[in-house]
Amino acid sequence: MKTRAICAAALLALAPLFALGADEGLRFSTRLSTKASLSSDLGFSSAPSIGSAASLGFLLEGSRGNASFRAGTRLSLLQGTQASELWLAKSMPGALSDYLLMTPAFDPAAAAPSLILALALEELALRSYAGPFAFEAGLSHANWGLGRAFSPADYFTDIDYSSGQPARRSLLLAKALWYPDPTSSLELVLTPSSKLGKALALRAYTSLGHAATLAVSAGIQRAEGSSGELALAGAELSLDLPLVSVYAESAFVFDPYSNWDFSYSIMGGGETRIADLVISAEYLFAPDEAAVHSSYATLAWTIDEWFSLALPLVFQPSPEYLRLGLSLSASSLGSMDYTAILFFQKTASSGWSAGLVLQAGLAF
Repeated sequence: MKTRAICAAALLALAPLFALGADEGLRFSTRLSTKASLSSDLGFSSAPSIGSAASLGFLLEGSRGNASFRAGTRLSLLQGTQASELWLAKSMPGALSDYLLMTPAFDPAAAAPSLILALALEELALRSYAGPFAFEAGLSHANWGLGRAFSPADYFTDIDYSSGQPARRSLLLAKALWYPDPTSSLELVLTPSSKLGKALALRAYTSLGHAATLAVSAGIQRAEGSSGELALAGAELSLDLPLVSVYAESAFVFDPYSNWDFSYSIMGGGETRIADLVISAEYLFAPDEAAVHSSYATLAWTIDEWFSLALPLVFQPSPEYLRLGLSLSASSLGSMDYTAILFFQKTASSGWSAGLVLQAGLAF
C-alpha cells in the first residue's frame, strides 16, 4: 500500500503539467453505477443473502506532445453480500487495491461489516513516446499472454473471476517498449509486486505472416519471503484460421538454488464465430498448482445493436469452484447500459447456490 501511495503522489504531482500548454488538453469523465444482488443456497437451508453497491468512477486523461497521462479511481458504497465479498477478497493473496474508508482498520480475522465505503485506484499511469520507443510507469497492465481467463505467460497480472467474466487487475509497473517494425516489439517490464512477487522480464513479439503470431519471454522473480531469485521462461503462439482462431501459452519457473527444479503450466484456447454467435473456450493444465485442471467457456450472442446475451462457464480457477451464468446486457441512448446476471455456483466451502444480479450504469 505504501508503494502505491508514493506512486500516486508522484504521478498526481505531474498532472498539472498537462494542463499548461497542452496540445490536446485534459479530458474528464465520470461513471455512475448501481448494483443489486440476491443469492441463496439451493437447499434453502438459510435465508437469502441480499447486497447492493453504488459506485462513482472518475477518469482523467491528458496529453502533451509525445506524453500522456491517465488516472482512474472509483468510490463505492457496499452493503450486505457486496460488502462481505470485498472483505473476503481483501484477506486473500493478491488482494484488491481498494482502500477501506472506515474505522476501525481492516482486520481479516474480524467479521465483515454490513456497510463499507471503499476507494479504489484503478489506473494511474504516465506514458511517453520517442520514435520507435515507448515508456510507461504507474498503475497499469502488462497485457502479456493471449488468454482471457488463464494466462500463464503473463507473469505479472492477476485475473479476477468474481463477476463470472474474467478481468485483469492493474498493478504497479515500469516498462519500456521498442518497435523495430510495425509487426514486432520488444518489451521490458519491472514490477515491485505481482502474483509471482517482484519480477523483471523481457518479451519479444512478432507476426508470422498474416495468420500467426509468436512471442517468447524470459525473466527473474523473487517471491515474498524467498531467499533467492527464480528464473522464468514462456512462449505464446496464435493461429488465425478461416473458421476458428486458436492460441496456446506455456510458462516455466526454474529454481537455480534447488538443482534447477521447475514447475510449468500450459494453456490452450480457441474462438469461432457463427453469424452473430461467438463461442470461445480455454483450458489450463498446472500440475504444481492447487487447481491442476481449470476451464473457461462462453457463448456470446449479439441480438441487435442494443442487446447481447452471454453464457459464461468457469470451472476451478481455485480448488472446487464451478460457476455457470447467464448474462443479458442492454445499452440505450444517452450512454446508459443495463445488465442482468443469473448464476449458479459451487465452491469448496459450500454447496450449490443461485443468484441474481442487476446492474445499471451511466457514463457522462
